[in-house]
Amino acid sequence: MGLFLALLVVIAARSVLGEDTFKDWGWRIPFLVSIILLGISVWIRLMLDESPLFKR
Repeated sequence: MGLFLALLVVIAARSVLGEDTFKDWGWRIPFLVSIILLGISVWIRLMLDESPLFKR
């Protein structure tokens, strides 16, 4: 599923920016999107409680 979503982001960026612009600087867009997703995943992880077995 993640590979499919990454492919969609790359295809969307290429179609919006054009091939030359994507090669110049547009390839950075998927990395910026991944930074946002990383922040969300870290926030979710910090909000979770530890399991009772691990707390003991």
